[in-house]
Amino acid sequence: MEMDPRKGSYLYANRGQLRKRKRPLEGEAFTEREQRKWEQFHERLALDRKIAREERKRRRNERRQREMRETSEGEIERVREDIDWEGMDREGKNMEMAKDENRRRNSEKERNYHNGREKERRNEKRKSHSQDKQSNDEKKRRRGRKRN
Repeated sequence: MEMDPRKGSYLYANRGQLRKRKRPLEGEAFTEREQRKWEQFHERLALDRKIAREERKRRRNERRQREMRETSEGEIERVREDIDWEGMDREGKNMEMAKDENRRRNSEKERNYHNGREKERRNEKRKSHSQDKQSNDEKKRRRGRKRN
């Protein structure tokens, strides 16, 4: 929050004084002077917040504009000219190469599966898991017997 140097630290001085009597006591109202002081304090607070918000917005806009200027059009054009965009996807990967790679991977998977390698691997995983489970069950059973 920015302070006006001519006013001093009115915010903190006023805040400290007004904190003592935020609300009037029962059956008693603020005096006119206190009421005026309280309203001025809130007006200043609102104004400071508004100024700070505008300042942040201005700085953010300046930063954005500076970044935009730094990546100038000429540089972008030069980069565009260097790349052959024919047959490229959005990320700039060569689509034909990507398709070939996918086909190769898929056919390899299929071959492995039909050759039984994939099936064997899955079965081994399943068997080892069930064996672990059985041994754990046996351990639990033995432990139960010992206690009784």
